[in-house]
Amino acid sequence: MIRKYLPDDFEILEHWVTNKEILLQFSGTDFQFPITKDQITTYQIANPDRSFYLGLDHNLKSYAFGEIIPQIGHVP
Repeated sequence: MIRKYLPDDFEILEHWVTNKEILLQFSGTDFQFPITKDQITTYQIANPDRSFYLGLDHNLKSYAFGEIIPQIGHVP
């Protein structure tokens, strides 16, 4: 199952992103290590058309994070 990322989910990202290399792989150069709530919030405000999501297993435990970025014609 997937669901929208919520501000309270930040701790999940914080635990997953444990070094600069992982952050670069997950986000490119949009964020600086260590990742912070303020960076996420600033990014979301600057990119209101983009949406973050979490993948959840059958026990509702998070196992994936993703971003949908709309392209021309509003196709993700």
